[in-house]
Amino acid sequence: MRKLHIEIRLENSTSKNDENDENLINKIKQIMPQFIFNPHTFLPSDEQNNKIGRNILRIFIECLDKSRGSRIDLTTERLDAANYYFYTANNYGEMAEEVAEKENNEGDSQVGTFQWELPTIEFEGFWENLIYEIDDCPKSKLTNFISTSLKFARFGVDPKILSRNHLILLNGIFYLN
Repeated sequence: MRKLHIEIRLENSTSKNDENDENLINKIKQIMPQFIFNPHTFLPSDEQNNKIGRNILRIFIECLDKSRGSRIDLTTERLDAANYYFYTANNYGEMAEEVAEKENNEGDSQVGTFQWELPTIEFEGFWENLIYEIDDCPKSKLTNFISTSLKFARFGVDPKILSRNHLILLNGIFYLN
C-alpha cells in the first residue's frame, strides 16, 4: 500500500517552523474527514483553523495507488503513515521582462517573457506541487523534458535536427535551449 500524500498550503504570513512539526500534524489529523474520494481538496473552516491555531488555506489529499474517484478511508494508521508537505503560495503574480527593439535601448520596448515563481496562487490546482512518484504525471514529463534538453545541449546536438526552442525557468536559473 502506497502512502497518502497530503499537501498543506499555509497562509503566507504563517511559518511552519513556529512549532513542532509532529504537534501541527496531529492537530491537522483531528480535522480530517473520515473518508474522501481520491483526489480530494479540503478547505478548512474558520472554526477548524481556530482549533489548529493556524490559518491553513487548503489541504490536498491524494493516494497514488487508488484510481480517481475511488473512496479512501482516512484511518488513523493511514494518516500516521502519510507524507505531509507544507508550503506557501506566492501571490505577486507574473513578472514581465521587457526587451528593447533597438540596440541603444531608446526605442519602444516589448514584453519578451513572463515569469512566475512556483508555487503561485495563479496556478493553484494545475500543478500539484510535490508529488513526482508516477511516470505519467505532468511534473514527471516536464522534468524529463528539461533533463533531456540539457543533455542534448551538453552533447552538442544540432538544434536544426531536433527543434527545442524553449526557455525553461527552473529555480531562478535560465536554461535556453
